[in-house]
Amino acid sequence: MAEVLRSTNIVKEFIRAENEFRGVEHIENSGLAGFECLEGQVAFMLNQGTITSDDEVMQALAAAGLDAVDKLLQKPPRSWDYLSANVVALATRFVSAFDPDVNEEIAKTAETFWESPEDAAFHFRIWSSVIARLMRSVKSHRNKRDTRSYCRFVLEFVEPFPESRKDGSMHWALWSRKAPTDPATNMEES
Repeated sequence: MAEVLRSTNIVKEFIRAENEFRGVEHIENSGLAGFECLEGQVAFMLNQGTITSDDEVMQALAAAGLDAVDKLLQKPPRSWDYLSANVVALATRFVSAFDPDVNEEIAKTAETFWESPEDAAFHFRIWSSVIARLMRSVKSHRNKRDTRSYCRFVLEFVEPFPESRKDGSMHWALWSRKAPTDPATNMEES
């Protein structure tokens, strides 16, 4: 039976699981496209009025992060049944930015660039690291001001750019351990 996540335990559970991928923090700068994907989704959901607080963003990040960790460890997915509909909606958008089982475009690209199961593991380790780093950013913003500080930051600095995709279309990123012949295509984005 899948583990049940609740708003009261989800962030703590992800922080505990973060130990599974500590070794990739030195390469998380290569995850810049991941930050853009996730922050663009936060901007979209804020504009839709679906997300209203930093706590909802943290819970959605933790749910998506645990999804990545579960893929990495080949564990069954956890149940999101007890999370609010708004948190589930944002977490689902986050997962669509990295999970080939959810996003068909990523699956097709992975077929081209992933040569072994280690490539998939590398991909999920990078995404887990990106999510952990973004959670630290949300927490930092929240500690400086109030419970909407990160949301205001996104609306002020991320939302004005076309990459925030006001139409709701999905940015995604795929990582592989081995660069193809053209190093610029090591990271595929749509």
